[in-house]
Amino acid sequence: MRKTRPIQPGRPGTPTDRRRWIKSVIRNGALGTIAVVAGHLAVRRVKSGCSQRLSECESCRLLSGCRLPMAISAREAQTGEEHSL
Repeated sequence: MRKTRPIQPGRPGTPTDRRRWIKSVIRNGALGTIAVVAGHLAVRRVKSGCSQRLSECESCRLLSGCRLPMAISAREAQTGEEHSL
C-alpha cells in the first residue's frame, strides 16, 4: 500500500497555494486598475487646463461688495489691480 504525505500549506499544487495565487492575482489586478484610473484622471486634468481657485471668495456671488481682506485679495487677483483701504 502506498503512503500519502499530508498536505503542507504553501506547497506547490495544494489548495492553499492556489488560493494564495488567486488572491494575489485579484489584489494585484485591483491595484493595477486603481493606478491606471488615477493616471487617466491626472492626465485628463492636466489636458483640460484646470486651474485651481485661489480662494473660496472667487466663486461667491457676494464678492463684489464684500469687505473681508480675503475677498479684497480675490478681487485684486481677478482684476490685476491693488486697492487700498
